[in-house]
Amino acid sequence: MHMRQESPNEYIAEMNTSKASLKHTPRRKARTFLQRTFICWFEERRHAFNVPVHLGRRTDRTLRIVVEGAPPALDFVLQMDGPQVFVNLKGQSWDWILWGEICPKKVPSGYICTLDEEPCTVYLSRESIWRDHCFEPFLDWFNTVYATSLGWLATVTLKRVEPGRA
Repeated sequence: MHMRQESPNEYIAEMNTSKASLKHTPRRKARTFLQRTFICWFEERRHAFNVPVHLGRRTDRTLRIVVEGAPPALDFVLQMDGPQVFVNLKGQSWDWILWGEICPKKVPSGYICTLDEEPCTVYLSRESIWRDHCFEPFLDWFNTVYATSLGWLATVTLKRVEPGRA
């Protein structure tokens, strides 16, 4: 067996190059419970979106949701605490348009969201509370707000804010 001889500097440079190329490579394996649950829900409900949508790059903390025709300044992501939509101009977050709020808690009969007023709806599983309490409202918001008025408004407004983007 022949071992390649290289200096420590060559080894470090190769490792940095490998890490840099991996950083921009889409990863296909869902890493967290929330990502796995969202992907399963998304595959079942993708046809319900009024605008073509697909899943993008995944990291340990985020899963990009790619919306066809969306202005580049609008970011659709699944974060560790649910789906979010925000305006991101030149690397700075300006405003959150949507923040899926959920705070699941295990109770003897299932799961509840502690943000709900009493009496809370009890969900039988972690998956069902995320689907019904967070993902379905996101889909409803997407179809009633973004796909109708907000998408048009954001496209017109953000093109003016970002010169050179047609």
